[in-house]
Amino acid sequence: MRVLKAVALALVVAACWGCSAYKQYEFNKKLEQAKQTEAMLSAAGFVMVPAESEQQKKVLASLPPLTISHYPSRKGMVFWYSDPYNCKCVFRGDQNAFNRYQQILIQKQMVDEAQQAALLNEEAAQENQMMMLNSFSPFFFP
Repeated sequence: MRVLKAVALALVVAACWGCSAYKQYEFNKKLEQAKQTEAMLSAAGFVMVPAESEQQKKVLASLPPLTISHYPSRKGMVFWYSDPYNCKCVFRGDQNAFNRYQQILIQKQMVDEAQQAALLNEEAAQENQMMMLNSFSPFFFP
Protein backbone atom coordinates (compact mmCIF):
# COMPACT_ATOMS: atom_id res chain seq x y z
CA MET A 1 0.00 0.00 0.00
CA ARG A 2 2.84 2.39 0.85
CA VAL A 3 4.52 1.66 -2.49
CA LEU A 4 1.30 2.49 -4.33
CA LYS A 5 0.99 5.82 -2.45
CA ALA A 6 4.64 6.63 -3.16
CA VAL A 7 4.17 5.90 -6.86
CA ALA A 8 1.00 8.00 -6.96
CA LEU A 9 2.78 10.86 -5.19
CA ALA A 10 5.71 10.62 -7.61
CA LEU A 11 3.33 10.77 -10.56
CA VAL A 12 1.58 13.84 -9.16
CA VAL A 13 4.91 15.58 -8.52
CA ALA A 14 6.13 14.70 -12.03
CA ALA A 15 2.91 16.01 -13.58
CA CYS A 16 3.13 19.27 -11.62
CA TRP A 17 6.78 19.70 -12.56
CA GLY A 18 5.93 19.03 -16.22
CA CYS A 19 3.15 21.63 -16.19
CA SER A 20 5.39 24.13 -14.45
CA ALA A 21 8.24 23.58 -16.92
CA TYR A 22 5.85 23.98 -19.87
CA LYS A 23 4.40 27.20 -18.43
CA GLN A 24 7.92 28.57 -17.93
CA TYR A 25 8.80 27.61 -21.52
CA GLU A 26 5.71 29.40 -22.85
CA PHE A 27 6.45 32.48 -20.74
CA ASN A 28 10.07 32.61 -21.94
CA LYS A 29 8.83 32.28 -25.52
CA LYS A 30 6.51 35.27 -25.00
CA LEU A 31 9.38 37.30 -23.54
CA GLU A 32 11.54 36.56 -26.56
CA GLN A 33 8.71 37.53 -28.92
CA ALA A 34 8.25 40.74 -26.90
CA LYS A 35 11.92 41.63 -27.41
CA GLN A 36 11.51 41.18 -31.16
CA THR A 37 8.32 43.26 -31.18
CA GLU A 38 10.00 46.01 -29.16
CA ALA A 39 12.92 46.14 -31.59
CA MET A 40 10.49 46.53 -34.49
CA LEU A 41 8.47 49.17 -32.63
CA SER A 42 11.66 51.16 -31.95
CA ALA A 43 12.70 50.85 -35.59
CA ALA A 44 9.26 52.12 -36.63
CA GLY A 45 9.58 55.24 -34.49
CA PHE A 46 7.80 54.26 -31.27
CA VAL A 47 9.27 55.90 -28.16
CA MET A 48 10.06 53.86 -25.06
CA VAL A 49 8.65 55.41 -21.88
CA PRO A 50 10.04 53.66 -18.79
CA ALA A 51 7.87 53.24 -15.70
CA GLU A 52 10.02 54.95 -13.08
CA SER A 53 7.71 56.20 -10.34
CA GLU A 54 5.55 53.97 -8.18
CA GLN A 55 2.44 55.46 -9.79
CA GLN A 56 3.76 54.66 -13.28
CA LYS A 57 4.60 51.10 -12.19
CA LYS A 58 1.04 50.64 -10.89
CA VAL A 59 -0.41 51.93 -14.16
CA LEU A 60 1.92 49.66 -16.15
CA ALA A 61 0.81 46.65 -14.09
CA SER A 62 -2.83 47.45 -14.89
CA LEU A 63 -2.34 47.63 -18.67
CA PRO A 64 -2.82 44.62 -20.95
CA PRO A 65 0.72 43.28 -21.46
CA LEU A 66 2.46 42.60 -24.77
CA THR A 67 -0.34 43.83 -27.02
CA ILE A 68 -0.65 46.92 -29.19
CA SER A 69 -3.58 49.10 -28.23
CA HIS A 70 -4.67 52.60 -29.22
CA TYR A 71 -6.76 55.57 -28.21
CA PRO A 72 -7.85 58.75 -30.02
CA SER A 73 -6.32 62.11 -29.15
CA ARG A 74 -6.58 65.64 -30.54
CA LYS A 75 -3.54 64.97 -32.74
CA GLY A 76 -4.83 61.61 -34.02
CA MET A 77 -4.54 58.04 -32.87
CA VAL A 78 -1.96 57.16 -30.23
CA PHE A 79 -0.70 53.57 -30.24
CA TRP A 80 0.95 51.93 -27.26
CA TYR A 81 2.49 48.61 -26.24
CA SER A 82 3.18 47.77 -22.60
CA ASP A 83 5.88 45.41 -21.38
CA PRO A 84 5.90 44.89 -17.61
CA TYR A 85 8.37 42.00 -17.93
CA ASN A 86 11.44 42.98 -20.01
CA CYS A 87 11.82 46.74 -20.07
CA LYS A 88 9.07 47.63 -17.59
CA CYS A 89 7.97 50.32 -20.00
CA VAL A 90 5.40 51.46 -22.53
CA PHE A 91 6.17 52.07 -26.19
CA ARG A 92 4.19 54.99 -27.58
CA GLY A 93 3.73 55.95 -31.22
CA ASP A 94 1.51 57.89 -33.60
CA GLN A 95 -0.30 56.72 -36.73
CA ASN A 96 2.82 57.12 -38.88
CA ALA A 97 4.91 55.00 -36.50
CA PHE A 98 2.18 52.35 -36.45
CA ASN A 99 2.05 52.31 -40.26
CA ARG A 100 5.84 51.86 -40.40
CA TYR A 101 5.55 49.06 -37.83
CA GLN A 102 3.00 47.28 -40.03
CA GLN A 103 5.37 47.59 -43.01
CA ILE A 104 8.19 46.10 -40.93
CA LEU A 105 5.90 43.22 -39.98
CA ILE A 106 5.09 42.56 -43.63
CA GLN A 107 8.78 42.61 -44.55
CA LYS A 108 9.59 40.24 -41.67
CA GLN A 109 6.84 37.86 -42.81
CA MET A 110 8.24 37.91 -46.37
CA VAL A 111 11.75 37.15 -45.09
CA ASP A 112 10.44 34.35 -42.87
CA GLU A 113 8.53 32.82 -45.80
CA ALA A 114 11.61 33.05 -48.06
CA GLN A 115 13.75 31.35 -45.41
CA GLN A 116 11.14 28.60 -45.02
CA ALA A 117 11.01 28.08 -48.79
CA ALA A 118 14.83 27.92 -48.98
CA LEU A 119 14.88 25.33 -46.20
CA LEU A 120 12.25 23.22 -47.97
CA ASN A 121 14.17 23.49 -51.25
CA GLU A 122 17.38 22.40 -49.53
CA GLU A 123 15.65 19.41 -47.95
CA ALA A 124 14.13 18.44 -51.31
CA ALA A 125 17.54 18.70 -53.02
CA GLN A 126 19.13 16.48 -50.36
CA GLU A 127 16.33 13.95 -50.73
CA ASN A 128 16.76 14.01 -54.51
CA GLN A 129 20.50 13.37 -54.15
CA MET A 130 19.82 10.43 -51.85
CA MET A 131 17.40 8.95 -54.38
CA MET A 132 19.96 9.36 -57.19
CA LEU A 133 22.68 7.69 -55.14
CA ASN A 134 20.37 4.82 -54.18
CA SER A 135 19.43 4.23 -57.81
CA PHE A 136 23.11 4.22 -58.77
CA SER A 137 24.01 1.34 -56.49
CA PRO A 138 21.94 0.13 -53.54
CA PHE A 139 24.96 -1.85 -52.34
CA PHE A 140 27.22 1.19 -51.94
CA PHE A 141 24.60 3.62 -50.66
CA PRO A 142 22.13 1.75 -48.42
